[in-house]
Amino acid sequence: MTRTLLAVPSMLVAMCLVSGALIPLRAAEYFVSPSGNDANPGTLAAPFQTFHRGMEVLGVADTLTVRQGVYRLMDEDSSVKHITLILPGATEGAFPTIRGFPGEQAKILGSIHSAGQTWESVAGGLWRLPANFLVNDPKGMWNGERRVRHRMEFRNNLRSHAPTSALTDPGDWTKADASGQGCDEDNSGCFIYMRPVAQEIPSTEIYEFSQRAVFLAIGVSHLELEGLEFAYTQGTGVYLEGGDGQIVRNNWFCHHANGHENSIPIFISGGGALVEGNEVCDSAYWGGVPNSRGITFMFTDPDNPPTVRNNLLYDIGGPAIGSKGGAAKVLVERNVIRNSGIGVEGGHTRCQPDCVSGEAWIIRENLLIDNRRGISPQVSPSGGEQIYNNVFWENDIAIWMRFEHNDWSMLNNIFAGNERVIFVDNESGDSIDMKAALAVFASDNNLFFENLHDYFLRPDWFGGDEHGTGFSVAQMQASYGREMNSLGGQDPAFLDPAGEDFRLRQGSPAIGHGDGTPYGLPAVDLGAFPLGSLLFGDGFESGNTSQWSASVGE
Repeated sequence: MTRTLLAVPSMLVAMCLVSGALIPLRAAEYFVSPSGNDANPGTLAAPFQTFHRGMEVLGVADTLTVRQGVYRLMDEDSSVKHITLILPGATEGAFPTIRGFPGEQAKILGSIHSAGQTWESVAGGLWRLPANFLVNDPKGMWNGERRVRHRMEFRNNLRSHAPTSALTDPGDWTKADASGQGCDEDNSGCFIYMRPVAQEIPSTEIYEFSQRAVFLAIGVSHLELEGLEFAYTQGTGVYLEGGDGQIVRNNWFCHHANGHENSIPIFISGGGALVEGNEVCDSAYWGGVPNSRGITFMFTDPDNPPTVRNNLLYDIGGPAIGSKGGAAKVLVERNVIRNSGIGVEGGHTRCQPDCVSGEAWIIRENLLIDNRRGISPQVSPSGGEQIYNNVFWENDIAIWMRFEHNDWSMLNNIFAGNERVIFVDNESGDSIDMKAALAVFASDNNLFFENLHDYFLRPDWFGGDEHGTGFSVAQMQASYGREMNSLGGQDPAFLDPAGEDFRLRQGSPAIGHGDGTPYGLPAVDLGAFPLGSLLFGDGFESGNTSQWSASVGE
């Protein structure tokens, strides 16, 4: 079955890109196909066989086109943990492209599978197989689309595989020796142990074990990566370091893992990157939220910031979109982010050398659905984040901000069905009250509907997320003079929220209620479709959303 690479709900149609850019110079186009041969010249009629060979010959202005099939990188070359691509000198008019053949499905896997290996049933309802068929220490295990849950323990101050006694629940796995003691990096003398889920017989299944990343591109500007599928990778899947203007578009990055270090499917440092139309899912490292990431930036150029647009992200253990090491002025727009630890995490303490932590991210027109936190800052005292025209639906915390941050602005958002909406956390050590908390940010022209707490203040460091006081938007208006143009208790009248269609029905109170300043207009609609009623009248159940998408522009 062919996978739809851009599985974003129909209301988030990709932008039409109108360009007057230079016509790119193309030096050569190389092809790879599972039916090819690496001794071939790499033409369409006589393609290479391996992804490694195609990457090896790729020049600064060349195109590598990957034909349909499965490319197991560990079968191609198990001696390296990633391909290294060094192509200095790329320009807007002459740049390398790595792409899938149009209309075909090319899968690039960073794993070794268990086919041909022998499982045995052992005491206590566990199954095991020798781990020596694996080259590297596995950090992730999957049965098709299902991640098998790893159990870990700290050993020598590192996250390591737990003993078999920790496999208490169906669906758990670890790597341990014959006596059941957890193993470290070496696979020799160790076994993969698993407690199967109901009706699962390991000897009849094929499991994937993550082993390596795909490639590291160093100083390769304007690289285009498009229309490929990457799965079962380990570490940093695709790492674009030091170049400018890279484009990562319409790819599928899922099932990514790591153990003691970061799990990051897409990692970009440099200026002006565009990450658009990708599906990114299921990234986790053993330590949980902080380093289980999705689309991640580092050391970006505030004069040429990156854009993250029209992506679908889900099941990310930590930040679905964020920074590691610092990124300034990132534009995050029209993404669907659900079931993740943090939807968008801007700012960072380690912001150097070319980014300034105080230069705000713009986070607009996104759908943030059922996340632990919808939007959250990093720990630096960066301020000025602009959060407008988003929909926050059924998140534990919609916007989590620290008292130490300042100049945040929340405008024209719809908050519906969340536990806590604007959560103000104080880590200064001194207790604060709501009046002091309100002085550090602005929020207005929003709609609050059926949230447990519209505002929530945790006045000091002590206690968990439940420690604090909740307020309704009506209390904020009456007691603090805040949210005076916001709506409380009114149903936004979404078309089909269960189906993730968050357009507005005719007669919605959110139509025309937004402050149009960010768009240079007197008024806009609240939520993720600010120009909906302007384009299609009072409500746009039958509207063509591609017209809306193309109309907004940068």
